[in-house]
Amino acid sequence: MVLTRAAWRKIGWFTGVTLVLLLSLIVLLGFINLGRFKDTLANLASSALGQELSIQGPLTLVLLPNPVLEVEQVALANPAWAEGDFVSFKRLSTEAEMADLWAFFWQDQALALSHLELEGLRVNIMRHEGEGTWPYASSDVKDPPSTDPTKTTPLKPTV
Repeated sequence: MVLTRAAWRKIGWFTGVTLVLLLSLIVLLGFINLGRFKDTLANLASSALGQELSIQGPLTLVLLPNPVLEVEQVALANPAWAEGDFVSFKRLSTEAEMADLWAFFWQDQALALSHLELEGLRVNIMRHEGEGTWPYASSDVKDPPSTDPTKTTPLKPTV
């Protein structure tokens, strides 16, 4: 089948308009203040994790050449009985390849990050009366022996 000149013209217009719309969308996203969405993002994460997440610093997204997401001054709260935050960090920077991002959104594949950088990470793990500050552990973790079960004690990591 041979395409006529009119068919090639339609294909060219369709391709051109599609590219202009995509580039316009990318440029427009660059001007959106992501700070407006910090509270919404923190609330979604808090609901998913079951603990309060706060984002105090800026939230930035760069789309080209590869998407980069940076967030600063984030803290995940501990339960009321524990001191301080469960996890906090000064800055998180992630980058993904466009092809990996496409596969994540459109082909239901796991998201593969090409870059992950954490600055100022602090993790505060505690246990109190058999309850840990991390609700994500498997059920086969045993409580360490304690002389005073009402006292909150930091866990010592084992290697």
